[in-house]
Amino acid sequence: MLVDLVQVFLKKIFWFILLIDGISVFFVIGKFCLANLFKLHLQKFTIGFGKSILYNKKIGKVLFVITSFPIGCKAEFLKSDSLFRRIEPISFIKKVALICAGPISSIFCAFILLFLTFFIFGDTPSTMQLTNTIAGMPAEKSGFQRGDIILKINNKDIKRFDEGRTLIGQLANQKILFNVERKVNYKLFTDYKKAKNYLKTIYKHKDYIKISQKDGDDLMFYAKAPAIKQLKSMNPNNIKVYFSQSTEILNIEVKSTIDSRVGIGIKPYSLDKKSLYLGFSKSLFMAFDFTYILSREFLGQSFTTIYSFLEKRELPLNMPWEIKQFIEEFSDMKIMDFLRLFSMVALTVGWLSFFPIPKLAGGLILVMCTRLTINKLAIYFKFSKEDIIKEKYETWIELIYLASFIFLILLMIFQNMLVVAQL
Repeated sequence: MLVDLVQVFLKKIFWFILLIDGISVFFVIGKFCLANLFKLHLQKFTIGFGKSILYNKKIGKVLFVITSFPIGCKAEFLKSDSLFRRIEPISFIKKVALICAGPISSIFCAFILLFLTFFIFGDTPSTMQLTNTIAGMPAEKSGFQRGDIILKINNKDIKRFDEGRTLIGQLANQKILFNVERKVNYKLFTDYKKAKNYLKTIYKHKDYIKISQKDGDDLMFYAKAPAIKQLKSMNPNNIKVYFSQSTEILNIEVKSTIDSRVGIGIKPYSLDKKSLYLGFSKSLFMAFDFTYILSREFLGQSFTTIYSFLEKRELPLNMPWEIKQFIEEFSDMKIMDFLRLFSMVALTVGWLSFFPIPKLAGGLILVMCTRLTINKLAIYFKFSKEDIIKEKYETWIELIYLASFIFLILLMIFQNMLVVAQL
């Protein structure tokens, strides 16, 4: 059992490093292209961080380095310690452009990767599967259950996940009829060996598997491999495993809010039909469509989170479903699903980088703008004839922003704890 746990852990570490390094490469591609436009020459390309070097080789004028902690990538140009840092010979506008080049490149590379997956693998019809209902939203008391598969919306068949999301987004303040498939009639096993044997011999593909935990929510699985892996990590003398035996079709009506929300968490669900070859133009259109819809969904969710943080003094901690699904399921995915979901994560990270969060692109630009504003005001009001905050002191401004950001997070957590304590 310990060996299985170690294998699962190492596998997840490997895929996590691949994810981080892959997105980092997307960022570096943009910086590298723009740096060449500005006639800045790449001197060193490093995979990972730390001073301990596992491998290094010079190819042409560029030194390639792999460190003992191979997480993330860094490109060094001229005498700069990093392209995210200050590059003395260029203007403020060019510095901002170089910082923005990374996130823009990540978004663009995500689009290209989406296009390639559609062009090479085609498109498999998929719909939406319910992951959770959101407290206080219309769907909470509608009868939805975790694992429900949405087949139709207002009697319209859903053949693509993004099509379903778009349709819901167009129905503001209206009653929406969901046609749902639900797995029912569960068979219970309390014996580890019998449950494992059922999985290997009798279990039918896409029957639901529910594993009860002593503490926490039940775990839901929709495939054999991850369920067996979970069973191996549990105490065999204290398990409850349920297998669905049949399905039923339900109609559930929910009235959406004025901003077209019903309050359900969803993820893609394959309908197990043959992939369709799309061709070049259709693949390009699908990639544009996916990029637009995912960007709109992420930005909408982000602004809702910011509103809750500032106005309602709530701290929503739900991450985008793309990242959450990647973390939970990436080790058991097919190559097409992996690449498609990887591109969605890259797209999400690209947009997230523009937010004024310390250490991200938006945060670095905010630091630079703060220093520039203070220096310009000091010169304008004749407090000084030259910059009072030199470029090398931007790190201190960055630390102040970082401390303020952490303080706000802790303050919100503390306020939420007080509210809970008073209930």
